[in-house]
Amino acid sequence: MKDKSELFKNLNLINKHNDYNKKLIMSLGKTFGERGLASSTPNSIFQNISPLDGLTDMELGLFVTSLYNSKDLDKEAKETIKPSDYFTPSEIDIIDNFKIEKKILRELVFESIDKVHNSDFEWLCGWWSFEDMYDAHLANLTSYNIKTQREATYKRTQTGEILILPTINPIAVREIGELAYNDKFKPNLITINIRLIKGKTPNIKHDERSRKLIITPEYDFTKPNTTFADIIDGQHRFSGAISGVEKRRKEGKKTKGGLFVYIMCATEDEANAIIAKEAKRNEISTEHTKSIENTDYNKIVSMINEDKNKKNNILYNEVAKTYKELEATEKLTTNEFLTYAIKHTGLDISNSYKMKIEIPEILEIMNDICQTIIQEKFSNDIEKIKKETELFKHGMFAGYFVLATKIKTGNCENKINDIVDSLILRNDKLKEFNLGTKNPKLNKLCEFIETII
Repeated sequence: MKDKSELFKNLNLINKHNDYNKKLIMSLGKTFGERGLASSTPNSIFQNISPLDGLTDMELGLFVTSLYNSKDLDKEAKETIKPSDYFTPSEIDIIDNFKIEKKILRELVFESIDKVHNSDFEWLCGWWSFEDMYDAHLANLTSYNIKTQREATYKRTQTGEILILPTINPIAVREIGELAYNDKFKPNLITINIRLIKGKTPNIKHDERSRKLIITPEYDFTKPNTTFADIIDGQHRFSGAISGVEKRRKEGKKTKGGLFVYIMCATEDEANAIIAKEAKRNEISTEHTKSIENTDYNKIVSMINEDKNKKNNILYNEVAKTYKELEATEKLTTNEFLTYAIKHTGLDISNSYKMKIEIPEILEIMNDICQTIIQEKFSNDIEKIKKETELFKHGMFAGYFVLATKIKTGNCENKINDIVDSLILRNDKLKEFNLGTKNPKLNKLCEFIETII
């Protein structure tokens, strides 16, 4: 048998290439529905709402065999997930005959609910049993939002493609699963965020008299009541618990454990701020934590990274949250480097209205600088720029932001060509700043930039 990690890698690659293959996703959904599972699960897998690592054995097996037997997946892709390479004949037989007669749940129901801080948007559930968690999982009622997780994992395929994956530790999940199976898992807390989306009203009903909270997920963004119940803290506990339940149910038995649940309503930015606080307490990557904190600087970096005026923004979708992400994706710069540059400029970032006007103007000048280098000075030979100069090292883009800000302030856009010539001539000086490393000398770079205008 081949290792399951190879199967996950191949499945993630297939998912990336087929996330909008509606015919394939609908046929898989039909198969899941016929077997008593949530018909929405395949789409959630393709959209990274349900991580592969969190699927039960039966869900994974059915997903693989259904993909392999589908007429809507090319032959080359099928060969990478051949069921007989990853499952024994007896396992395949069980998968082929698997069916749940129990009615699929449509709602998440939490009982023994109390308000937190007397808030209408925060609740604490006294007990969510592993058995109920398992049924909710099979019904695809909870979601995994990669944007509000502590840090994603980046993997490069043999063809050079980048896969952005949930960071799930299979060993931790397995250990928790064993504890849940043996009824030895001590009660703990997980956090569920009802994602607040602009223009949408989530399906939530809270009956204070019966102390019951009902959440009805809706993953269709065209609906006015789009609703996601994101597990933002405790995914390992959740995945481990359902694996323990699955193992017990195969024996015709039930587990006795459960978890406390903190339920809140927050936007993705607000959820990230909470994760950042938790990360500080748990010593998670400091760089990642800083990149998701709810600060004015991060808001400006997001504005830069998400400004869809691609023609005039070389940094569109090119700012990595961490150096680890930068290495995997080969993006142009990082949140930390760009934040340093913004601080150096002294921009009035607290004035959001002013920034919405000024940032696009700065980005346009920065784009002109980079395009002058690419087109006029190196005849569109980007590989030559990377190989022979410091001009496209990731630390340098912090310098370009500072430079563009100074050019805008001094109204000297007509000097861009001369400034670029000066940068090229002083390439040896730029080498002193370690611009292609994890710790470039940005203070020295910014001081140098001040001297060439």
